[in-house]
Amino acid sequence: MNNKWYQSAPCKGILIVLEHILAVVMITCLVFTFSYPGDNLAGILFEKPHKKYEQSKGFTDKLMSAANDITAAEGYDSNFETEGKYDENRIVDLKEYDSDRKISNENVNGLAYRLGDLVNYWENDQEMYYADGTKMADGDNDDEIIVCQKDDGTYHYYYEKEFRREFKNGNLQFGNMDEAKDEYSLESTGEVIDSLINDWIESSASIYRNILDSENRQVYTKCWRYDGEKVSENCAPVGAKNLLEVVNKDSRWNGKLSDAMSMLGNTVDSVRDNFLTWQYVTEEYKEGNTNLAYMIVDLDNKKVYTNRLAYQRFDEWEKNLESMKKLGVYAVATPKLTEYQSDIDMDGSQWKSLIGGNMWMDNYECVFAVDTSYPIQDDFYQESKIYQEYAPQVRFTFWIAIATVFAMLVILAWLTIVAGRSNREEGIVLNRVDKMKTELFILLSVAVMVICIYGEISLSYSLLNGVWFSGDGFNGTSVLIFAGIVAVSVCMTGLTFWLGMVRRIKAKTLWKNSILCLIIKYVRIGIRHLGEVWKAAILFGVLVVVHWIAIAMWEPGIWLFVMLAAEAGAFFCLMRRAIGRARIIKGVKAIADGQVDYQIPLNGLKGGQLEAAVSINKIGDGLDRAVEESVKNERLKTDLITNVSHDIKTPLTSIINYVDLLKREDFEDPKIRNYLQVLEEKAYRLKTLTEDVVEASKVSSGNISLEMMNLNLVELVNQTSAEFEEKFEARNLKMIMNLPTEPATIYADGRRMWRVLANVFNNAAKYAMEGSRVYVDLVQTGEDVQFTIKNVSEQPLNISADELTERFIRGDVSRSTEGSGLGLSIAQNLTKLQGGKFELYLDGDLFKVLIRFPAPKETEDVYQEVEQ
Repeated sequence: MNNKWYQSAPCKGILIVLEHILAVVMITCLVFTFSYPGDNLAGILFEKPHKKYEQSKGFTDKLMSAANDITAAEGYDSNFETEGKYDENRIVDLKEYDSDRKISNENVNGLAYRLGDLVNYWENDQEMYYADGTKMADGDNDDEIIVCQKDDGTYHYYYEKEFRREFKNGNLQFGNMDEAKDEYSLESTGEVIDSLINDWIESSASIYRNILDSENRQVYTKCWRYDGEKVSENCAPVGAKNLLEVVNKDSRWNGKLSDAMSMLGNTVDSVRDNFLTWQYVTEEYKEGNTNLAYMIVDLDNKKVYTNRLAYQRFDEWEKNLESMKKLGVYAVATPKLTEYQSDIDMDGSQWKSLIGGNMWMDNYECVFAVDTSYPIQDDFYQESKIYQEYAPQVRFTFWIAIATVFAMLVILAWLTIVAGRSNREEGIVLNRVDKMKTELFILLSVAVMVICIYGEISLSYSLLNGVWFSGDGFNGTSVLIFAGIVAVSVCMTGLTFWLGMVRRIKAKTLWKNSILCLIIKYVRIGIRHLGEVWKAAILFGVLVVVHWIAIAMWEPGIWLFVMLAAEAGAFFCLMRRAIGRARIIKGVKAIADGQVDYQIPLNGLKGGQLEAAVSINKIGDGLDRAVEESVKNERLKTDLITNVSHDIKTPLTSIINYVDLLKREDFEDPKIRNYLQVLEEKAYRLKTLTEDVVEASKVSSGNISLEMMNLNLVELVNQTSAEFEEKFEARNLKMIMNLPTEPATIYADGRRMWRVLANVFNNAAKYAMEGSRVYVDLVQTGEDVQFTIKNVSEQPLNISADELTERFIRGDVSRSTEGSGLGLSIAQNLTKLQGGKFELYLDGDLFKVLIRFPAPKETEDVYQEVEQ
């Protein structure tokens, strides 16, 4: 036995449980860690720990982000405000804004929109009109646009519905309509326009020429569908019903609809983004809402931009600067990097790049300060409070998670090494799950892991959209519980999959136990037996093809008949093969049961079944001849043993008689007397052996007569045990009898049954351990009578129970005791001849004989009546 404790089942169980515990610890620590709502979790985890939030990188990043928003938003004041207030009626010239991002409040280039309309562009529900004054319905401005060219090279644009309406009202008509009808089989003006919109006909722009008015005067030389830049019109330009009206009337924009659309889209996106930033900063960093104070000083124009009323005077900005420095944390950025000032660890070059990129003036002084006493409960206050209370815990739990990951990898390596190994068995030991097909095992494992990981992803998503820390502490206990459940599920499935794959690889069953291997195996078998397989394959293929054709071309009549005929043919072939297989199986069973002369009927068999049946019939003939030859040889052997035994008896009787005569002579020499004693003992032993051989031959050949009668086995056992009492006492053996008080009747030959009992008692007397006990039990049930004798063998029993019942086999391998080795064989054969069962059991040195006889019918009925 292998005594390697580290690969024992208890050790593996402890490691697996520990792995799951570590998985729960790891995932809960990570959930707690990544639930931290601060701005700089990476800095908290990996930078040098700081006592105060103001010293952390998170604070620095937050302050620089606020400075970036403020400097950008302050530049938008001139665009969005009139006299210090937001003015939604300011005019935004598209071309002017597109070039320099300024809103001058004038329509300089002919195409402009209200500021409020652009800010609310995607939420607008304005009433818009076509050029003819018709009101647009919802979605009309998403219609296709038709471009019409005039003789002078200018263009006129129509929305699709407006274009159709012009033709319907008779204001426009196609001059080449008849030619279009003949060439393209178009029946109406509507179809011509449809072909124009949908590009039914290639190069349609060269076809639809000569558009006339109601008096047949040419209005446009040609028209086509607009394919340039397009943006949905959700509001009207200043002074026009829609954008097309401006492009049609203003020569500066005529032919430049794509440019106008592109500018409109870019302006809407830019204005809305800038407005949202300006609106956020104006509200977020208003005095009374934040602990952050800022002051942007325009040194050229002598103007101050700030969120504090006390800092608005330009002539006091230097004094105010010193006052801001006393708030707690500050940073002063100017165009010159040498003048940068700050009382925290912040990079001046980053500040210069950040401020300079947003600054709308050349000569400035930017001051940002945070009151670190946090009198206002803003974001800085919340971040500081959370940082002071939870940053150390988050850092601690993160490194705990890292340590558990390392420990899990160590345990996983240990389990990988001992996977499939046992301290009880040699080699690789596979579990029940390892018997599952490899592909099914992988698919099931991956499916379970995907479900568990999906749950973990959902959890992560909820973490990203929820805050589990608040002023009252961590409030995500339910999330941690769920995370622990997910961790156990993933760990359990992952370990099962990993260790299962490792065991399969070690046992070299990963491929052998796969479905693909099984398919390839059957394909190879099919190729090797192609002579039979091809017929079944063709039959199946024909049936499948016929059915699919019938389904695809289903019509009552011919295909129904074809399908039914194919099914009938397949049924006939399968039934014929099934009948042939049943005949072959019946023949094989008959021959296996001893009917070696059985012949399988060959009528109706064809192909491989016919060959198999003929071969099995030949096997039956061969077995029949072999059995006859074996019986003949056994008979000759029995006759030889009997004849030789009879021939030995005659001189043996003479020897015994002469030894008896010599003993009557009064020899005084003690040696001669001793010689005569040994000679007499050996002669009688030879006589007994000869008689046993003769009897064993007769019993094995069945050449004996039986006088069957009802016997009381209890009485017979008592008589036999009494006769062997002296032999038992000679070897200090104690007999423990457990016999019923009522008779136990069997139907047997009394003389032969006594010989059976005598042989098993004699066997116990010879081979039982001296000084031990011999147990004799007799039990009567409703079905049979069971006699049992048990003893502990003096010699080791290194042979099987079946060998002990063979002839000349003795439990005493050294053959130092008397005996022929025929006693148990004779007892077994006599028992079988009388209709009983003789069984031997060996368990270590324990020797047990069980003899069972069926109860006689009348006795069994009586027993059942008594029992009832």
